[in-house]
Amino acid sequence: AFDVLGRMLWIEPGCLDELFPNGAADDDGDRKIAAVVGRWIEVSTSVSVLTMMSARAQKITFIEQKGAALSLCAAVFRSPRVARAAGTQVHGYARRVLEAETRSEVDLDSLVEAACSVTRRVVGDGPLGD
Repeated sequence: AFDVLGRMLWIEPGCLDELFPNGAADDDGDRKIAAVVGRWIEVSTSVSVLTMMSARAQKITFIEQKGAALSLCAAVFRSPRVARAAGTQVHGYARRVLEAETRSEVDLDSLVEAACSVTRRVVGDGPLGD
């Protein structure tokens, strides 16, 4: 479900405002946004033991975490309400993902290989897309 939410946020960063409107009788839309974002961050950062044992699974998990961070950042930048409700959570999560990327020194070739199960280059071939 959170993969779909990530895609939806990426396409329309303001959708959380539409999903959880603040009405006259129901002013807890901000609380609901904060709860959904908090749960999404919790789910995307919890990694199983099987994932930790596989280098390929770790790279795919990293790609998913980075996608979640980018989608959440887009939502925060687009909506002042989301920024108010969950901006601190999103900032902390995005910072942790960036620090993990910096520490691991993951290269683009290995990410493409893990995500697509193909290498970017064949011996004697140019960059992907040539």
